[in-house]
Amino acid sequence: MEFLELSLGAFLAYWVLLALRSIYLEGRLHKVVRDYEPEIWERIGKPGYPSVSWALQNFSNSPLLKEVKHPKVIVAARRSRKGNKQFIYAFLGWILAVIVVGELF
Repeated sequence: MEFLELSLGAFLAYWVLLALRSIYLEGRLHKVVRDYEPEIWERIGKPGYPSVSWALQNFSNSPLLKEVKHPKVIVAARRSRKGNKQFIYAFLGWILAVIVVGELF
């Protein structure tokens, strides 16, 4: 039982690190878009802090991303998307682990 608690604790710590990484990458994307693509930043409405994440989350799937020419913005968008996917997959893996462990014990 101690091993199970330790492994779940380690997984939760990993998940928290992925969350912090995702937040950092998202913030980096916001800064890069604001600095290198000011026209697109204005077109998404110069979002403030609370709405920035939603604006650029939609931005990462929108046709605006196809208009981006600056390579730093493209790289930042790819990294942000990858970080978000890793965070979501880790969360889903944690839920699956809890279900499996719940069935075993």
